[in-house]
Amino acid sequence: MIPGWRTVTEAVRQKVVSAEKDKFTSNARNEAMFKEATDFAQHLKLLDKDFRAIQKQAEMNFSNLKLVLSSPLPRVFDDTGNGLVAIEDDAKLIGHGVNIEGLSNASEDLKKRLEEEVLLPLRQWVAAYQAIKERMAKLEQVRLEVDSRKRTVEQLKERVDKARHTLSTAQPKNRAKAEDDLDKAVALLKHKDEKLNRTTICFQELERTVYNSLYTLIKDTSVLREYAAVSIRIVQDSYLSAYRAFSLSTIPSEYQTTSNAAGGLPLNSVFGSTDGAAAVGAVGPIPGGDSTGSSEHQFNDSGGVVGGVGGEKIGIERGGSEVVGG
Repeated sequence: MIPGWRTVTEAVRQKVVSAEKDKFTSNARNEAMFKEATDFAQHLKLLDKDFRAIQKQAEMNFSNLKLVLSSPLPRVFDDTGNGLVAIEDDAKLIGHGVNIEGLSNASEDLKKRLEEEVLLPLRQWVAAYQAIKERMAKLEQVRLEVDSRKRTVEQLKERVDKARHTLSTAQPKNRAKAEDDLDKAVALLKHKDEKLNRTTICFQELERTVYNSLYTLIKDTSVLREYAAVSIRIVQDSYLSAYRAFSLSTIPSEYQTTSNAAGGLPLNSVFGSTDGAAAVGAVGPIPGGDSTGSSEHQFNDSGGVVGGVGGEKIGIERGGSEVVGG
């Protein structure tokens, strides 16, 4: 028989003759375990894809953030009568006082830790699963070969029984041929039976090996919860590290106007007091009012702030829009 043809024909036969399923060699326990391990492997592939997306997204976020923080702040200009003059010649960076290198380190640390502490162990599990998958395919081929050889031996036993019956009823002139046919049938049966025994032993050993491998593999799945938790902690640690790169206790140097009489608006009137006591975003003194900005400094009906500057009302909406009224 052509090598491999035996298992191919047996596989087709077992799919067609389902009524004899109880006679087939069983690999049920491994098949059940492998099916559930396969379902679990799909979950890991999804997680691997998501973790790689987190790495890529974080890298892009930090890259964009570094680009923004390395860009200059818009400057304040004043009209001196001789043309526009920037109040400060040197433009300040948006990320004034920020450790840009710290952002790079946070991005690299996230990628490295996710790879080493989460992705590598998960990929090792998938690699072990793939090795078992190959063994399962080999085991199925051996199982089919066992069943095919069983059928061959059963057919040869029937042939031997028939040859013995022929010999017992043969005429003297045909007895020699009948004996020869019986001897050939017995020899062939012995040869095929030995092959069946060797194949059966091979199947049993491989079946136990696959079972033990699946048992270990399935036991290892219980730690997936821990790896999921570690991944979240790594992302949290990375962004916390990036946060520490900001020196928020340092108040950016304010722009100074060349002349209050010119109607200039100091930066602290929008972003806070000059002594650093007020949080960034609080509304500071408004020129023309007292130190608390109480003269013409109040919340309007829409939730914005109204302050008096040079006899005009300037409303700053909380949503960012500006309303100017006389």
